[in-house]
This record gives sequence, C-alpha cells and structure tokens, in this order.
Amino acid sequence: MKKSVEVIVLDLKSYSENSLWVCFFSKENGLQNGIFKGGKKKKTKALILGIYEFTIYKPSEDGLQTIISIDRLVPLEDIFFSPEKVLIAFFLADSYKCILVNAGSDPSFYSLVKNQIIALNKVERPGSIPIFFLAKLIDFLGYRPLMPKEEPHSFDIVNGVFNPRKPSLNTVTKIDVVKDMCFVFNNTEGKIMNPKESFDVLVDYAKTHISGFNLNKSIDVIRDVLYH
Repeated sequence: MKKSVEVIVLDLKSYSENSLWVCFFSKENGLQNGIFKGGKKKKTKALILGIYEFTIYKPSEDGLQTIISIDRLVPLEDIFFSPEKVLIAFFLADSYKCILVNAGSDPSFYSLVKNQIIALNKVERPGSIPIFFLAKLIDFLGYRPLMPKEEPHSFDIVNGVFNPRKPSLNTVTKIDVVKDMCFVFNNTEGKIMNPKESFDVLVDYAKTHISGFNLNKSIDVIRDVLYH
C-alpha cells in the first residue's frame, strides 16, 4: 500500500551504494524506519531534522517500508548552513529518538518537535537552545520540578524540587546554577549565567527521570563544543 505522510527525519545511515536507511517520526505512527531507494542521488536530500512529505510503500504488515520520494515541506536553510545549528540539530534529533523508542504516536509531541525545529532555524544566537530545549522537554513529558515559593537556594535533581527539606546526595547548591534552573523552567529564552553547569544539571535531571535519555550519544559533543 502506498501513502503520503508528513515526517521529521531523526537519523540517516548508508544502506547500499545508492540508498539510505532513514529513521523518522510521524504524527500518526511515531518512530519508524524505512529504506530511501536512490536517496544518495536524489535532488531533494534527506537531512537530519528536516520536515518532509514522504511517499511510502509498504508491501506487507511485516515488510520493511520503502520511501519512494520526498518533498521538503519547511525551508530550514538557516539550520543546514550553520555549523553550530547543525550540531544542535543532531543533539535534538538524538534526544527525540531516545525518548520515542519507549513511546507511541503522540500528535502533541510531534507539534512540539516541529515548533522547536522552526525555532532553531529562526534564532540568531543558538547557544542557549539546548538548555531551554531540555527544560521544555522535561516539562512537556511531565517531569517539571516543583517550583519554590521563596528565593531558590538549592535544587534536588533526584526528587525534582527546589529548596528540599531532605536533600538527596545529588543536590545542586551553587546559587547561580540554581537560579538558572528556576529561570529556564519559567522562560523560553534569556541569558544563562552558567551555561555549561546548567546544561550538565539538566542532562543529569533528564537521565534521572526520562526513560531512555541516557542513550543520548551527542551530549558530550554539545558540552565540549558549545559549553567548553
């Protein structure tokens, strides 16, 4: 059966001399794989985090689906021509893939991903994008920490709470980082006082609370290149 579907590409690997193995995400069916025959030589290239309409053919319920053709739906040249944004795109794609392995289809999550990609394309200074991205992802998945009623002075990663009465061993007490945590969970952009440490805290938080996030292989690259 042949069908057309809007998708977001999350991973690409060489499959043969001319074809590509593609991991992609659709609103209707969640995380999927397919073979893009002749994909290496097509005029319209499949790119990480690209938003496309795929024409797909699946011969049977158990058979591997074939991507017959692709059409770009959203122009994202500002991502693909920026080395910094490309790096962030791989981090975002890896993060989405880790989460979707344990999740089914979710139209609202697809909309979140699509909006984050468009935001990355538009932003002029993308350095803080991974930090706000993680905070938004944590919030969306239902793991938002309990916000403090008074001035924050500590952040318990394990229990997901500011100013804990009985702090765990993994509690952040550096005040600038604690304030950064409070800020990113309540804002969508702005200045981060300690980007490297704040990124590390959010990664630890995501690994602690989000199933599968510890499989993210691009974390060290983001840390070393953007927040060295």
